[in-house]
Amino acid sequence: MLIFVDESGTFTFAEKEDSWCAIAAYVIPESKRKQLDDLMRTFRFKYGNGREVKLGKAGEAAYIELLTKLRSIGGMAVVIAVDLSLHRRDAIERHRQGQVEKIRKNVPHMIYEEGRQAVGQVADELSALPLQLYTQLVLQVELIYTVLTSATLYFVQREPVSLGSFRWRVDQKDKMPTVYESVFKKLLPGFLQTKSLREPMIFISEGDYRSFRRFEYQPGEAPDYLSKVYGLDIDTTGDGNINIGKIINDDFKYVDSEKFAGVQVADLLASGVRRVLRGNFDNVENVALALGSNMLKAVKDRTTIRLLSLDQVSDVSERAAELIKLMNRYARPMIA
Repeated sequence: MLIFVDESGTFTFAEKEDSWCAIAAYVIPESKRKQLDDLMRTFRFKYGNGREVKLGKAGEAAYIELLTKLRSIGGMAVVIAVDLSLHRRDAIERHRQGQVEKIRKNVPHMIYEEGRQAVGQVADELSALPLQLYTQLVLQVELIYTVLTSATLYFVQREPVSLGSFRWRVDQKDKMPTVYESVFKKLLPGFLQTKSLREPMIFISEGDYRSFRRFEYQPGEAPDYLSKVYGLDIDTTGDGNINIGKIINDDFKYVDSEKFAGVQVADLLASGVRRVLRGNFDNVENVALALGSNMLKAVKDRTTIRLLSLDQVSDVSERAAELIKLMNRYARPMIA
């Protein structure tokens, strides 16, 4: 399958309520790529003279029309949003420092000096990230794990062969890899592997997972550092443990959005959700409906759009809550 990722907003601190930023992923089976490319090519030539079209250039009617056509392709959208007005600088600094300290605790457990130096360097790089980029990194990790858990469950029921490969295409911010991109790629597999052992992925007992077997550890091969080093009660000796690092590193690239229709879609999804939550559409209910129709219904006690905060927790504004409920109502069911 193909997973395209982009974000909307700068993730900087704000005092104004509903200062939303969002990160989105758009996921499709390889078999749907031509349909997506054709749809976005038509969209670009109609509204951008063949170039990438940002949300502000197309207009609401064109955007809703695109989302409606996008739904028929059969992909799925995943979005995580954060209200930066809930974040305080000192709290985010403490959050980051806590992660840095957890990484540094691994240094003495590395067998080779090269490994100790590499872990120490990652901790240094994470500690030096600007706080807005640290916030983006945490949300992006959550987004990708949400994609892993939901996309495997969704597509095993509809196109199980798509689980045989995971091609990640993430919007690049410069022609040369940025420090953020470097740190993210280094940290992502470890963060996700730890998360998967604490919060295992859900599988359907009658599902056809033959294409996915290549991403499973053989019995006894799964990492045991969480139980041996940290004393956590996690069984890694049986079968069925997933090699998250292999899923991520199978084919992960930062790309120019101008050349990838799926990344353009992810950008339009993230921008659209951000504007809906801020109430910046004339026909915001219609946009929310069209966005929701490309998402999956959330499990109990969750929303279609995942709302996260690294600091204070608060109820969203009444208007934003209504729009989130509308997206939930029109989202597609997980079970086929």
